[in-house]
Amino acid sequence: RKSELTERVVEVGKNLTGASYSRSIDEMRNQVKIINDEGFQLKVVKNDALIERYGLMQHVEGKSSNSSGNAQTADQILADLGTIDDEGSVTLLGHPDIVSGTAVYVREPMTRILGGFFVTSDKHTFSPSGLYELDIDISATPELPTLEYDEEEAAQ
Repeated sequence: RKSELTERVVEVGKNLTGASYSRSIDEMRNQVKIINDEGFQLKVVKNDALIERYGLMQHVEGKSSNSSGNAQTADQILADLGTIDDEGSVTLLGHPDIVSGTAVYVREPMTRILGGFFVTSDKHTFSPSGLYELDIDISATPELPTLEYDEEEAAQ
């Protein structure tokens, strides 16, 4: 997915017909504690900025006291769990190239959906009247490059 490049832009007034957006800290953890079989603390890593903002949300990981790599394990767990789920749903005019696993740039000021997102699910609907709509679920990612976008040029 990291190599996915796109110039697919979804925006109000062009092809976007509806959007919803949510952020959740339910699965986020901002401190990781590694303990051994006897319950002794081997390593603690934390993200002070997230603790300051949301309070302490700890994950405890058990390790054998003779295993190695506790610091690396704790750092990796914190990197994996120290994120806020950033997800949205968008309805747009149909586009056959937008499917799960591809990337889109969304510009929707009302819900503040702005930036690069990976498509996590897609539903293409063809109505008898000829309307082709696409419902996609999107997940934010910092891995996509910034899209240079000129509103005046896009309007032409």
